[in-house]
Amino acid sequence: MAQTNPRNGAASLRDLASRGPLMVPGVYDALGARTAQQAGFEVISVSGNGVSASLLGLPDMGVLTMTEMVEHTRRIAESVDVPVIADGDTGYGGPLNVARTVRSYEAAGAAAVHIEDQAMPKRCAYLPSDVRVVSLEEGKKRLSAALESRSSEDFLIIARTDVRNVLGFDETVKRCAAYAEAGADWVFCAALGSLEEAAKIASEVPVPLMVNMNLAGAVGAATVEELNQAGVSVALYPSIARNAAVRAFTDAFAALLRDGGQRRVRDLVATPQEYDDLLDAERWQELDRRLG
Repeated sequence: MAQTNPRNGAASLRDLASRGPLMVPGVYDALGARTAQQAGFEVISVSGNGVSASLLGLPDMGVLTMTEMVEHTRRIAESVDVPVIADGDTGYGGPLNVARTVRSYEAAGAAAVHIEDQAMPKRCAYLPSDVRVVSLEEGKKRLSAALESRSSEDFLIIARTDVRNVLGFDETVKRCAAYAEAGADWVFCAALGSLEEAAKIASEVPVPLMVNMNLAGAVGAATVEELNQAGVSVALYPSIARNAAVRAFTDAFAALLRDGGQRRVRDLVATPQEYDDLLDAERWQELDRRLG
């Protein structure tokens, strides 16, 4: 069974981010994680938005609890051999909650966690709803609690800011710089308005910059070459797995209902052998034969 060592995983995260734009797909379950690893990605991230949809069938509006997210992340981390970046939302409360959140994710096998400066209950930064943010001082308190509570400095703390569409770009730059100065390993920006904005942050902030490449965002279509020119270290693609799954489910279910059978559906889905190979079924069957 695959096991992720959070310390070794974090060390490789630092190295990978130093090489240029690191592409990180967001997944919402262990099946997606194994698919991303099989495709060749060296790091994956757990999408809180996707987990909310997968577990609850609800939008990303702060309804998932910390324990639900941590246990789900644990299962994902156990299923792969690559580092996993966890979604810590706001830290789920005050400084003590942030401390518990960080310790829980570190114990669950994640290599890093990002904590954002939204007010509770948080909202997806790309939903057409009001996003509220806390003060810079409150954001720094969350970061301090996160940094102090981790058991190893090899577990990365990523400071995320969602202020771009609330308080503007200048405040975004200010917060990224302040979080970096306060000790954040990386800074993470949501809802940037352009690659030029990313380039300005990357040039002024002395820690790796992670950019949200949401399909609904202004920079979501940028290529790795363009991100490299802008100085972006990490490109997070949180929506690709969940959006791809919705399209695949929709097309396959529609074909099944329309045709009254699976003959045409076969062209839309993986073969049983491909599915079994992804789950390493042969090795598990052999283990069952030896131990069962």
